[in-house]
Amino acid sequence: MPIYRDLGLHFSFAGPVTFANARKPLAAARAVPTELLLVETDAPDQTPTPHRGGRNEPGYLPHVIAGLAAARGESPSEIIACTARNARARFATW
Repeated sequence: MPIYRDLGLHFSFAGPVTFANARKPLAAARAVPTELLLVETDAPDQTPTPHRGGRNEPGYLPHVIAGLAAARGESPSEIIACTARNARARFATW
C-alpha cells in the first residue's frame, strides 16, 4: 500500500462492501488508511445490497457508506466526512 500512497492514489469502495460473503473487500476496507478512502457506485455490476442484481446508481451511495463504516467499525458520518474531504483534496489537484 505505501507504493500507491506515494503515487498519490486512493482506494475507492463500491457495492461489494455490503455483500455478506465479501471477505477480501471487507479486509481491504479495514486495511486502507482513512486518508486514502473514497466511495463510489460507478461499477454497474457491483450494485450494493439490498439492490444487488439491479441497476446501480448514485442514490445507493448510502448503502456503500454504511457497509464501509461497518467494516471499519466507524460511523457513517465519519466515513462521509473523510471521503468527502479526500475527494475534494484528490480532485482539486486535477
